[in-house]
Amino acid sequence: MERTFYGYWTCDYCGEENRGDSKTCHGCGKTRGQDVKFYINPRSKSEPRKYVERRETGPDWHCSYCDSLNPDSESFCKNCGHPRDDKDKDYFDLHPERRSIKDESFFDSNVAPDHYREEPPKNLTERHCEPVNQELKPRDYSGFIKKFAIFALILITVSSLVFILMPTTRDLTVVDKTWERQVAVEEYRTLHEEDWSIPPGGRMTGSYRAIHHYEDVLDHYETVSKSRTVPDGGHYESDGYTDNGDGTFTEHSHWVTDYKTEYYTEQEPVYRSEPVYQTKYQYDIERWVFDYYETTSGHNDEPYFASPKLNSKHRTGHTTETYRITATYEKRGKTITDIYTLDFASWKTVEIGTTIRVKVHVGKRIELIE
Repeated sequence: MERTFYGYWTCDYCGEENRGDSKTCHGCGKTRGQDVKFYINPRSKSEPRKYVERRETGPDWHCSYCDSLNPDSESFCKNCGHPRDDKDKDYFDLHPERRSIKDESFFDSNVAPDHYREEPPKNLTERHCEPVNQELKPRDYSGFIKKFAIFALILITVSSLVFILMPTTRDLTVVDKTWERQVAVEEYRTLHEEDWSIPPGGRMTGSYRAIHHYEDVLDHYETVSKSRTVPDGGHYESDGYTDNGDGTFTEHSHWVTDYKTEYYTEQEPVYRSEPVYQTKYQYDIERWVFDYYETTSGHNDEPYFASPKLNSKHRTGHTTETYRITATYEKRGKTITDIYTLDFASWKTVEIGTTIRVKVHVGKRIELIE
């Protein structure tokens, strides 16, 4: 929204203050000259402004013959009668620094934007705004400090994990090689189980009712107090002013919606958890289950799997194999002995008494470096 009001100018001869539409000083009668600068009267903060209809005219023009300013609508100087010439300058030609200025502080730092309440204009989009004249509160940095502390903790944790998980390069002297292989033996047994249904091959031995899950059931309604923020009129806030160059200023402002807190009650449902019962079945069923490991191990280079003696109710299952070396290395002038695991292909190439360069991973798992 834009509104126009009169500014003021000071007579450079007698120092008297005059309203912007005055062409001559009411104190001494001197004509308004080219050095005049219009300004907003500081008293406008406490005194109501007189808003006027904005005319579609340009800035005042300067009479080069008598050095006075005249309204843009006049073709002859009102002071001396000299006709207006195309070469005559206007107010902004004389004061180019005042063209397109909208900053209120340019006119007077003591003048604050005045707020006035009106009905919102049509087709003007409302914008959310906190109520005006709120008391300024000191900034709260606790949230920032908390976020920074969490970020620092995460950074330290990630750095520690990277350091721990990062493999290290080491020269190892091999002093021993060992291997271990296992064969799992499974047994075909009759198991006693229970479930919500009987699987294929199962033979029911009994059943009973049990809680299968819980469901939320409406119990009652209760009155709950709530609050919400709703629009409550609004006001215009000034965005600054424009010097029109004819003794008037145009105030630029935008509509800001005010809000208030509204309290109300509402009926909310309250639920209770009710158990849902179903039949749970007990049954017998035959399954292959793990029974024991048949283990072989040694210090030679020819590992093998055991051949378990099986009856009609046993069978072999999965197999596992582990290959290790015992090695020494120097650290801070001390000889340290440790045991490492590696894959079978690498284990086969390692010879006792040789020194190998490896990458040591988490869990003392090593990888040969070619």
